[in-house]
Amino acid sequence: MNSEREIRNLRRRVAAFECSFAGPALRISALHKDLLAFQARTEERFERVLGRFDRIDRKFDRIGHELRGLRADIPKIVRRAVRNALRDQGAERR
Repeated sequence: MNSEREIRNLRRRVAAFECSFAGPALRISALHKDLLAFQARTEERFERVLGRFDRIDRKFDRIGHELRGLRADIPKIVRRAVRNALRDQGAERR
């Protein structure tokens, strides 16, 4: 008889113990779902930001390429401008 009472007492205590964890378990499950949704949104935003950086990087590459081309063309542009200015001065003196 004593053992039956102890078994009932243990079952009652285990049931109470399981019930005490049911609420937190549900909250943890809901929190996990929220975290997964947050992670998905964050990854989506991160991909959009990376796409923007890729576009900006391509623009900077294009600007750098154009500046290198301009640096190569500047001596020709200056020679032409000086030649035209000297020609115009010579025409004014006459």
